[in-house]
Amino acid sequence: MNKPQLEVLVDLLSVDLLSAEKRIKELEAENERLREDCKFLLSFAPEDAVPELGHDPTFYYTGTYGGDLKLQERIDGIKAKLEEHSDDCHGE
Repeated sequence: MNKPQLEVLVDLLSVDLLSAEKRIKELEAENERLREDCKFLLSFAPEDAVPELGHDPTFYYTGTYGGDLKLQERIDGIKAKLEEHSDDCHGE
């Protein structure tokens, strides 16, 4: 490979690297927006656990105690994933 070919190759690699770095920053910003959206939506979920059977069968308005428990489990799972990924991304 001669010098002009090598210079062209280096230029192409530099452009690709800059494009990749820009895309990484875009994805990081999108991840942060999605994380904040998740936190916002979770703020509408009750923070307390579903009351024991017989106390409030429609805590989440699913119409059944079992449905409320399933929804509570899903919300808890989302919160756990959000915390896990927050720790991964921010080293907290």
